[in-house]
Amino acid sequence: MTITILLLVAVAGAIILPNLGGDDDDGGSSDENEIRGTYGDDDIEGTDGDDLIQSWSGNDTIDGGDGADEIRPGEGDDVVNGGNGPDYILGSPGEDELNGDVGNDRIFGGADDDEIDGGYGSDLLRGGDGDDVIYGGFDAREEDGELVDAEQSTDVIRGDDGDDTIYIWGNEGRADGSADDDDLILVTGDAELVAGAGDNDFYALANASDEQLTEATITDFDPTRDTLTLTIDYVPDGSDVPETEITLTEETQDGVNGVRVDAAFVGGTDGPEESESASVFLQFLSIDQLDDANIAVAVTAQADLFNPESTLAGLTA
Repeated sequence: MTITILLLVAVAGAIILPNLGGDDDDGGSSDENEIRGTYGDDDIEGTDGDDLIQSWSGNDTIDGGDGADEIRPGEGDDVVNGGNGPDYILGSPGEDELNGDVGNDRIFGGADDDEIDGGYGSDLLRGGDGDDVIYGGFDAREEDGELVDAEQSTDVIRGDDGDDTIYIWGNEGRADGSADDDDLILVTGDAELVAGAGDNDFYALANASDEQLTEATITDFDPTRDTLTLTIDYVPDGSDVPETEITLTEETQDGVNGVRVDAAFVGGTDGPEESESASVFLQFLSIDQLDDANIAVAVTAQADLFNPESTLAGLTA
């Protein structure tokens, strides 16, 4: 006769139900821990392994810890940190803050206005209903005072319904605003930006301190309702900053006709010694469809790669 003893461990308003082994579909054993919250406000910490964390109603705070975690916060205004590892986070109704942290994460927001941050890694992010703010996450880290590009940081982001604000750090990623009126911001690198329906504002932010060039491809820019702002970023060196202009060039990229839009100093004038300009390719358009009413250029001084909100606030003030 075999006797199995199940130990229930209560931690901060939650119950940990460890999987004690046994056969699984592959004939092996699983070390996944199941952690259940309550119907109140829970503070839940995962283990160093792979966890399944599920809470119910209440305003919960959940930290997945290390491992490949599946986290399902229930209804309420929840704060979730996935921790290290490839995590799957599924939001519910409520104004949630969902952070993937380090790893290739999949995060899906629920109803209401959520803040989603994929963190460091290649992430799949969806906002769900509501006016969401979504960050693909940095594609570089600062180590010993130097920026080090990530080996993997290609994000795929979709805003879904609502007026969303999406920040993407390039590396051939894709940001799709989907429905309603969205702001899509390429912070650095190259990425595809898709507006969908609504009146949309696009931003391509240059970063002089970053080795990547900011190069966006916009697939569905509508000159009758959308706007585009490009920046030239520079590191102050005491010299005067020349006036700026937009240059438009009709060309073909990857077999698609369109207009290349470049932020530039007037007449090709040299600017400060360390400066960088953003560029955008607008697919399926011609120059005669564009004018100053929907395209603008601005100058920034040492735009913060890790805090693009401050740069955007200066452009929209």
